[in-house]
Amino acid sequence: MKRVSGRIAAILIIVATVAGLAMILHKAKREKAAAPAWRPRPAPVETADVIEGELSRTLRYLARLEAVAAAEIAPEITARIVSIKVNEGDRVAAGDLLARLDDRDIRAQISAVEAGIKAAQARLAGARAGADAARSNLAYAKREYDRDRRLFEKKGISASALEDSRNRVDAARGKSTQANEAVRSAEQEIIALKARLAEARTRLSYTEIRADAAATLRKRHVEVGDMAMPGKPIFEMIDVSSYQLAFDLVQEDLTWVRSGQVVRIHWPAPVSEAGQSQTVARIFPSLESDQTVRAEIDLFCRCPEQLKVGTLIPLEVVVQRHRGLMVPRTALVPTPVGGHLVYAVRDGRLKQVSVQVVLQHGDQALVKGDLTAGESVAVGEYLQWVRRSNGMAVSS
Repeated sequence: MKRVSGRIAAILIIVATVAGLAMILHKAKREKAAAPAWRPRPAPVETADVIEGELSRTLRYLARLEAVAAAEIAPEITARIVSIKVNEGDRVAAGDLLARLDDRDIRAQISAVEAGIKAAQARLAGARAGADAARSNLAYAKREYDRDRRLFEKKGISASALEDSRNRVDAARGKSTQANEAVRSAEQEIIALKARLAEARTRLSYTEIRADAAATLRKRHVEVGDMAMPGKPIFEMIDVSSYQLAFDLVQEDLTWVRSGQVVRIHWPAPVSEAGQSQTVARIFPSLESDQTVRAEIDLFCRCPEQLKVGTLIPLEVVVQRHRGLMVPRTALVPTPVGGHLVYAVRDGRLKQVSVQVVLQHGDQALVKGDLTAGESVAVGEYLQWVRRSNGMAVSS
């Protein structure tokens, strides 16, 4: 009986254990059914908006600020400089005296020529008086000859007497001709002396170096006591009423840059009001010795005084411009076939969108594709896109 009782107790223990395990499993199933299903966590991504606008491609240059009108002033004669009236930076008006040259030799020449003119005028007066007397003698000799000719016709005088009368007319005519030649010679001498006087006075005017027009003295090359010579500049003048920018194009850029293209000028901050945008005015037709081509931009403004001629000004020539949808360049993903795609963020997931890159400049790219302005695209550093896939859940 004891053995049977023990078996019954063992069976009861086993049944109780099995019932307990069944209850535990049932409870675990209920808890598992009540628990939320597992889902992957959305990956965080950095995004940027697709925007609509204009993108330009530019070429950068350093341009030199230049005066539109510049001139070098050189003397017309060789003489020593006795005074200089201006310094660098001085503004002068047309006709202002810039320098004076030694004029003593020229003044001495003028005095000598003036004295020569007075002497020649005195000789002319004497020659004219002699010519008047010679004309009177000739007229008298002609009258005497006419009388003698009538007497000869009446047999009143001999033929030799008539011949003597004719000879006196010829002699008087010769003296009159000589007297007239003396007058003409004196007149020609006076004309020549007056021409020499005018030339000397012109040379005297060259001893005063004057400004031809209103300008600013950029540089002077001489000091008092230096010898000024024709063809050797002594002053450099510039017209500061208008300026231009000049820059050098390399051969490779000639296929891009044309006259009339927009230029963005980056003026120094204190003078930004001088104008930010102009156009290429002209491109010279031939290469310089350094294999560059000069290009110029006209500035229709008077630049502030703190900008000096020769100042280097950064600028950009706009060689391409397009309008459309733009994304950051960091949103572009290269494809194996050489194209590009972007990951648009739509309904919390990444969507691959094939795009055609029209233009890239700076940190922006103008693209064509199934995008709309205002939607977001994923951006990231180089090769970050290898961890992304189509349909991937993301959070921004």
